[in-house]
Amino acid sequence: MKYRPFIYALVLAILPASAAQPQSSQSIIESQGFLNLGEVKERRLGPDTTHVWFMNLEAGQYAAVEVEQKGIDVAIYVVDPKNNRKNEFDTPASAPRTEQAMWIANTSGTWKIEIAPVRTKQRGSYEIKWSIQREATALDRQVITVDSLGNLASYYYSQRKYTEAESIFKRRLAIQEQILVWKVLPWLLVIMT
Repeated sequence: MKYRPFIYALVLAILPASAAQPQSSQSIIESQGFLNLGEVKERRLGPDTTHVWFMNLEAGQYAAVEVEQKGIDVAIYVVDPKNNRKNEFDTPASAPRTEQAMWIANTSGTWKIEIAPVRTKQRGSYEIKWSIQREATALDRQVITVDSLGNLASYYYSQRKYTEAESIFKRRLAIQEQILVWKVLPWLLVIMT
């Protein structure tokens, strides 16, 4: 009996990783081709399916992709050219039905956008549009920072770490106020002249 843990470890080491884990339904990955800036494409997404779109970016470019959800709640995953997931975008189901992914490319190459249902058995349609591609500005960097801080604060809040969440939300609010000034100030100058 004293060898039982050793035997279990040996069996797990010999078995392929997929055999050692409980098998759930297999996710289907479907390539959808390249996105073109400004072009809207509509697709139907089945249960347990992930659609993968491709786009070419240069390091330092700001990009935004919009996904209008039609009868389905989807998450958007941004994957860099080295196949590392960089960001996840998923607003609460009660939020507006358009998800928006915004990021600044840290490396040049072909980036992937993965669209997957939040609830794996869900099906529905969506429209995807690559809406922005440009050299990142200081304002773009601030917007990305605000988004990242919001995600981090929400995570801490969900973990019941309220003090940490509050601190991060306050930092986020301060940056949002700066962004508002940058966006409104030019309009005020126009009105005042």
